[in-house]
Amino acid sequence: MGLHMNRKERKANKIKGKKGDDAVVHQALTIARELLKKKKFEEATALYKQILEFAPDNQIALLDVGVDAYMKKKQQQAERIFEKILRLNHKNMGALVMLASIRMDQNRVDEALDLVAKAERLGVPEHMLSRIGVLYRDTGQLPKANEYIEAALRRDPEDITALYTLQTLRKFTPEELDRMENIGKQVNDLEGKTRIAFSLGKACLDNKQTDKAFWHFAEANLLKRATFKFNIEWIEDYFAGIPKVFTKEFRDEFTGIIKNKGGNQIFILGMPRSGSTLVDQIISSHPLVTSVGEAPFYTKSIPVMLDERMATFSRVPGAAITKKLIDECSRELLEKIGDNYLEKVAPYTKEQKIVVDKMLFNFIWIGLIRLTLPDAKIIHCVRDPIDIGLSIWQLLFTDDMPWAYDQNDIGRYYLAYNKLMDYWRELFPGEFFDNHYEDMVADQEGQSRRVIEFCGLPWHDDCLRFYENKRRVKTASVTQVRKPMYSDSVKKWKKYEKHLTRLVDTVEGRLVVPRVDQHEQDSATAD
Repeated sequence: MGLHMNRKERKANKIKGKKGDDAVVHQALTIARELLKKKKFEEATALYKQILEFAPDNQIALLDVGVDAYMKKKQQQAERIFEKILRLNHKNMGALVMLASIRMDQNRVDEALDLVAKAERLGVPEHMLSRIGVLYRDTGQLPKANEYIEAALRRDPEDITALYTLQTLRKFTPEELDRMENIGKQVNDLEGKTRIAFSLGKACLDNKQTDKAFWHFAEANLLKRATFKFNIEWIEDYFAGIPKVFTKEFRDEFTGIIKNKGGNQIFILGMPRSGSTLVDQIISSHPLVTSVGEAPFYTKSIPVMLDERMATFSRVPGAAITKKLIDECSRELLEKIGDNYLEKVAPYTKEQKIVVDKMLFNFIWIGLIRLTLPDAKIIHCVRDPIDIGLSIWQLLFTDDMPWAYDQNDIGRYYLAYNKLMDYWRELFPGEFFDNHYEDMVADQEGQSRRVIEFCGLPWHDDCLRFYENKRRVKTASVTQVRKPMYSDSVKKWKKYEKHLTRLVDTVEGRLVVPRVDQHEQDSATAD
């Protein structure tokens, strides 16, 4: 079978043989995996479909397809596939570990750890070592996480993904830094070069080589930024367009139409790296509370958003989508949005009645949340913008955050977000709680008590032991919130100020970048 898959070759590539012919399936699987390596995803998907038509119970093909679905965030499809594999073979270790990942995402931590324990008893396959390490890390079992990541690196010292994970668990040694620099010289693919550059930045900081660290961070961000086309003006225009359609008159028209809804919901929102995971961990340590983490439930509860992608990162003017939502607003629509949301969070609760939703980008929906779930609590996380920007710029995000890889873009995003938050304060005075990270660090108990009181909950001392909370944490703060609070991250940027001039100048208004007409930019790009 060929690998290029033009029309003639696709015809030739048809799987031929008798049903259940293992040799044919093995050959087809080899080609399908080769197609994936070459990033020929459409052809690989078509071939996997043929394989499963030919051999519907082939566990290797099912696992490959399930992992692909999981990576594409098609969780329900992936869950069905892994459950089918385990019905066929309850000892399939790959399916056990992948289903554990899904159970973690569903906040079913005990079930997830039971699946991992079963895989461990059977003998974990080497290629799953890193994934189990990540699962243990995300539930705060850091020694076990480190054990698995170290085992993955013993198997393959050049495992870039394991190295990137290791940086979240501990500091790199000088010997590891030397080895990583050698690995960096040999990596050819763009994704690998990007990951190793971010890891080298952290390793250099660990070894007090600050100038070299920021050189690597700059390289890493440039490499990542080169993989997509993006203009920060798209987001600036979107955020600026929201107040033009969600006006005071609109607020007055629809305020109070929906009553007694959302009283068990707590929304945490704001900028990434603003201390939001810490606040989530503190609140969800309360025995009456559970957290769904960063779940896109609210956006997916809005009917118009089911048909059109929220257009902050595309060429479609985002405000047009918001305007369509406002134009079509009615009591029935507001009821539907609220009901949709409550239905989506219901399966994630057990005996706890209060649910925390930490989807940070819900700050664009504050006005709608106040109308559809008027009794919900909203906590806005605030932190020094340069500390936020520094922390963002040092990380490779799994989420779609194209503004996160350029200091000027980060600063402009912050300013646009901050302006929108000022508008929400004006429109809904006193209706959400600004939690300042610096206040939390300076007075943990006092600020924690204020947060819990705002949520309408009785005080519980477990909220001070937030680092003992075993729920899954998937953000970059995964290891920080497993330790008692510390003050090292307050005004941290001052140590690195000379490397952050574009960020500082942007936020403080000293760096003015002229707006580029979109048609001119398109023409220049085409040339």
